[in-house]
Amino acid sequence: MRRIGIIEEESEARKFGDYLLTLGFENRVDDFDDGWAVWVEDEDHVEAASGEMEAFLKEPDNPKYIGAGDEAHKIRKKTEKEDKKWRGMHKDLRTTFNQLAGMPPKVTMTLIVVSIAVGVLTGLGQSANSPVKDWLSIATYVHTGFYIKWQGLDQLLYGQVWRLFTPMFLHFGFMHIIFNMLWLHDLGRMIEGRKGHWFFLGMVLAVAGISNLAQYFVSGPNFGGMSGVVYGLLGFVWMKMKFQPEEGLFISTTIVWLMMIWLVLCFTGAFGPVANTVHTVGLIIGGLWGYYPTAMQKWRRSRRS
Repeated sequence: MRRIGIIEEESEARKFGDYLLTLGFENRVDDFDDGWAVWVEDEDHVEAASGEMEAFLKEPDNPKYIGAGDEAHKIRKKTEKEDKKWRGMHKDLRTTFNQLAGMPPKVTMTLIVVSIAVGVLTGLGQSANSPVKDWLSIATYVHTGFYIKWQGLDQLLYGQVWRLFTPMFLHFGFMHIIFNMLWLHDLGRMIEGRKGHWFFLGMVLAVAGISNLAQYFVSGPNFGGMSGVVYGLLGFVWMKMKFQPEEGLFISTTIVWLMMIWLVLCFTGAFGPVANTVHTVGLIIGGLWGYYPTAMQKWRRSRRS
């Protein structure tokens, strides 16, 4: 499904949607931020439907659009009859999808429970000599005055592979962990419910591993938090919402912009030391992951043309 444009008036958008249906282009009209969005179901119809929309916007009062409503109504009635017939003969796949979407978010809840447990054991970063913190950091380090010392990534390279991922469980302050857990709960539950436990776990590990490594090379081992993963999940949902809305992943555009503003504000240093690289790299990875199927579709179409 692809959005082909926005029409300000609902009546005009629905009139155009009816006309597209008479041409054999299945479509949907939805309320959007600045008008009514017209979505075309079949990717193969996007180009032709976009051309029809350009013509409609230039001449919306053309007589050919006026009678489309009656014809579209007949098509919908016929389609509804056929759907009822097939529903009686086949299992409705939407039932299976909804069952999957309703599965308990095991991975999400496990990540939250582990993060809270680690927060308790490390005193949310206040315990200076916490063995748990040492064990979960990307590299063990010690404070010497205003500086820290560590032995590079020797521990990681010698087999302690978990260190690449486990900094996501370390949090430094009550608001830090609360903010991250609330977002992890909302975004994680949504993605895990739609895409499954294993997909979600793989995505969390990939985002955490790459963003943690990037942050290490920028600032050293003294960092932690789930926010890189959270920004990765945000980027993924954002791209899916824009380019593959049929997957059912959605977040308010206002929330997206608030998160982007927060990302920028953290770079100012006004909120103290923040792992900005983790945030940025996580967002980029999640966004690319979400946009990848659309990019591949565009590439295949360009190869065919």
